[in-house]
Amino acid sequence: MHMFTILCCRSTQFADDFAGMASGSDAAAVEVILQDTLDKLQIWTKKLDMDLNISKTKVMLFADNNPGQVTIGIDGATIEQVDEFKYLGVMLDTRLRFEAHAEYACTKARKACAKVNRLIHGRKGLSVQLGVQLYKCLVRSHLEFAVPAWANLPDSSLKKLERVQGQCLRSIIGARAHTCLEAMEVITNMMPIRFRAQELCVSQFMHIKRKPDDSNLQTALRTAEIVHGKMTPMLKYVSREFQRSLGNLEIERDTGCQVANMMDGVAVGLIDLCEGTGGAGNRSHKQKTIGQRRVTEFVKEHGDQAVMVFLTVRFRMISFALAVVRQC
Repeated sequence: MHMFTILCCRSTQFADDFAGMASGSDAAAVEVILQDTLDKLQIWTKKLDMDLNISKTKVMLFADNNPGQVTIGIDGATIEQVDEFKYLGVMLDTRLRFEAHAEYACTKARKACAKVNRLIHGRKGLSVQLGVQLYKCLVRSHLEFAVPAWANLPDSSLKKLERVQGQCLRSIIGARAHTCLEAMEVITNMMPIRFRAQELCVSQFMHIKRKPDDSNLQTALRTAEIVHGKMTPMLKYVSREFQRSLGNLEIERDTGCQVANMMDGVAVGLIDLCEGTGGAGNRSHKQKTIGQRRVTEFVKEHGDQAVMVFLTVRFRMISFALAVVRQC
């Protein structure tokens, strides 16, 4: 049996979350790796004068059957092990079936649909066309958020998503209670949920395949394991079928600007406009005049060029610098 865990930590000084992962053949092996990861994370946070919020730090153990228990501690306190946890907007469960996330998405979609319904007011308010647009923007976005990561849903959960879409469309177009969902989707030109999920998965697959072969996403896609019906994102299934349909065709690589070569052919100069003008609390009238003149001259000279502005904050001292970016 193969297991892996995820440890979600929250810092008390900044609104940032950290996550550590470990994998192994049993819970004991995973526990050792994850405890070592947590110890290193604690050392790193201490160096930055931060403390981990133990009450909001959770650990989850993922497996295709009974995951068991792991004991992870920090400063004498044991981290709570949970069966469900929301991370980056997606509800995770121990078997990665995402039934809890489907229920969570349906709840958010119903609340958003209720707000749209108040605007419709029995066909006396918004038009059907505008109601459909609002549904696509405000309601359906909850049903399809991050869907390539959790689209491998049981059929029962998928039907819940379809029912929510049917309820929303029924109220928007003013249809009767037993109107066929397929008919409403045709009238509103709305794609069924299961086909919409496949479309988004294929789109994400194309986005990944266009990246360089050594990118992290390409590596993750190549090394992903398939266990039929268990812990498998729909993206992998769709990508295989899509690759077969391509035949001998090749996917064009992304020719956009990459992080590694973003600054190629660009000269960067640094101009410190605050040099010699004192601090914010003790700046004299003469120093203020000098600073204003520098800013005016800078804007006049570089107003038609691309400029990057950097704000550097160190403890209570704040320094400003302007970097002028010019094409060589």
